[in-house]
Amino acid sequence: MGTRTLVAGVAIGILSVIGVRGVPAAEAKAAPRVARRPQPVVTVPRSRSDLVLHMASARELPATVTAGDKAAIHRIVAKLKGKHVQGANADWRMLAGSISRRKDGTDIQKVRLTVMRQAYLAENKGLRDAAERASQTSRVQEALGEHLAELRRVAAEPSKGERITLRRIDTVHPFRPGTENTVDWRQASMTKSELADYIKQVEQRFNSARDDAQLANMDLQNVIQKQQQMIRTISNINKMLDDTAMAVIGNMRG
Repeated sequence: MGTRTLVAGVAIGILSVIGVRGVPAAEAKAAPRVARRPQPVVTVPRSRSDLVLHMASARELPATVTAGDKAAIHRIVAKLKGKHVQGANADWRMLAGSISRRKDGTDIQKVRLTVMRQAYLAENKGLRDAAERASQTSRVQEALGEHLAELRRVAAEPSKGERITLRRIDTVHPFRPGTENTVDWRQASMTKSELADYIKQVEQRFNSARDDAQLANMDLQNVIQKQQQMIRTISNINKMLDDTAMAVIGNMRG
């Protein structure tokens, strides 16, 4: 496996950890409907990698979250996506207060992590496409490189007849997100002269595929750098929202 394919695979793997997927039923049990007091505040994960894992565990909102809560969460995520951090924090303060006053056992910290996960995903729509593009263009380059080596080997062998039967390119598929198609093949028969012409065509396609793979890898590296910066931003926002929730709960207990 090439380095570009490996890098792209790692990036796709990171997204699969925190991406949109269902959870087992055992993990989606409803929270208790009755509680004497709000759920205790958990420690904020200080490590950014821990934060990603915590967000990955918050795939579902608590069952006690209301339609009004969901609408407020949608507004908060939209403001975070639009870089209106203070406005999002103000809305979060109101939501945290509303949840705490209900005293129905809703886990405020799980709601916070779900908000952070949705904000993270909203900012990372381009990462999966960039990773898939880098992976697919690298596979195309590798397939054409192997085909070219095979053709050169056949061309160097003594001819056993007037025509040579071998596989040739039928279609090189353009990149489309979510697809695994790279190159389709078909059987063909050609003379040595036709093989020499075909080798030149494959060389041109290989050079073009190599350029595409290099550009896709550069794009992926740029997206990964932006994603790393965004993780730092998400971590800071996560701390701010947690401090706000702690202050709201503390005031209500006071």
